[in-house]
Amino acid sequence: MNGPVKEPIATRLAKASFKTSTRRDAAGIPRVAPEFVAEQGQLVRILDVRDEVDLCGPLGHIPAVTYIPLDRIGAVPHVLDPETCVVVISARGGRAGVAARMLEELGMQRVAAMEGGMVAWKQLGFTTLRDPASYRRTLVALAPGIGRDGRPLVAIEPGAELTAEQIAAHVGESTSVRWVKLGAFLLHGKRSCVDGRDEAGVIGTPGGDAGELLLALAVVEKLARPLEPDEVHRVLQRHVDTFGRFYMHSDLVAMNRLARDHLRKDERIRPYVRNVDSAEDWRTFHLHPPVEVREALLEHLVDPAVMGCGHLHFAMTLEDYQVRPGLARAFLEAFHRLRWSGVPELEWIVLGGAHTERAVVNVTVEGELHSYTRIPLVSPSVGGVQMFVNHPQVTSYLRRELAAFLCEVALITGRVSLPDPVRLYEEIERLGDAQGTITLGRLAKGLPVFEIRFDLEGRARVEQRGATP
Repeated sequence: MNGPVKEPIATRLAKASFKTSTRRDAAGIPRVAPEFVAEQGQLVRILDVRDEVDLCGPLGHIPAVTYIPLDRIGAVPHVLDPETCVVVISARGGRAGVAARMLEELGMQRVAAMEGGMVAWKQLGFTTLRDPASYRRTLVALAPGIGRDGRPLVAIEPGAELTAEQIAAHVGESTSVRWVKLGAFLLHGKRSCVDGRDEAGVIGTPGGDAGELLLALAVVEKLARPLEPDEVHRVLQRHVDTFGRFYMHSDLVAMNRLARDHLRKDERIRPYVRNVDSAEDWRTFHLHPPVEVREALLEHLVDPAVMGCGHLHFAMTLEDYQVRPGLARAFLEAFHRLRWSGVPELEWIVLGGAHTERAVVNVTVEGELHSYTRIPLVSPSVGGVQMFVNHPQVTSYLRRELAAFLCEVALITGRVSLPDPVRLYEEIERLGDAQGTITLGRLAKGLPVFEIRFDLEGRARVEQRGATP
């Protein structure tokens, strides 16, 4: 007799992330931030409850949203599974809050209104459309292999490498790419890892924000002197205060190893995790561990054996990355201490499954980058198959900003003497390119490499550029 179908890891993690990303306002209404909504892919349903005329009005609508009038919101639980992750949209969030509360009362278990509504979405620089053909008027349950826009998803043979045609079809699907202005991204965005084990749209670089700052600090040490742990802590705090959201990821393999081989065997921690079992319970524990076990927990979290990001693991263990082990340890300690102190911009994401990426893609846009340039957030999941997603053009731009920032910090504190920002940027680029080559050579050995180039109208051209060594 067959047992129940096991839910995919990506789905389970998306549900856990949705729950921990939801907060309740003073009225008890569940809400999520617009930035969270912008990064969601196929696993989250977005419903717009405004009057239909408003979807093509001044505020526009989010691409691929489904239009559901508020007076028909009661039909949603009859169409969608009660555990479906649902975000409700209105102009400023008021009507969406009413709808979200109604859906909860009707049994929907993961539903939230988007905080600030379409006004906040536009203020944050995310792209909207006013084309009546770009939103759905009928809510349907997603069938296997069918996208939210009703078109068949790309069909990929298990284990097969991705092709240019399949990738082109993927980025042509309306829920696979979201857009944000570069200036807005500097203030509200985050650089995710190139890692393909995600459903959400990403702007990728090896190691994400954490990989980039650790890289830059390693260059600072090369050009100046070793940094003390308190200096690393202050730089990270100032970085978050300046640039906002900051990303680091682990994965389920590493987290299971951490729980099984470390935390459950540590007499200082074991009593606190005796009843922690589910993914959501573990996520809650790591987000808010009891104060009395935090220092003991840190001893385990800085162990390379439980670092789930491949790029950061290599940086912590391989001499070719030119990162001093003491620097990596101080950086990780600062990250988790600040996160536990309540700094909301620090995001620690747990990805699922093993690496099964079947391509590497480098995403670029036409022309030079400016504050008003639209940047695509691309989902790494192509019909259930993964691909590494790298944004080298955006990464180079942001490394210039990071170099200038570090020189300003050095000038203000007077504790480190650095060269001019141009020289620092050039050294960061040089070491960053070397690290990225090693990381992709290890994780993506022999995979085809593609360039996805978007023109000014958002149309994509995909071309193969060889393969990783």
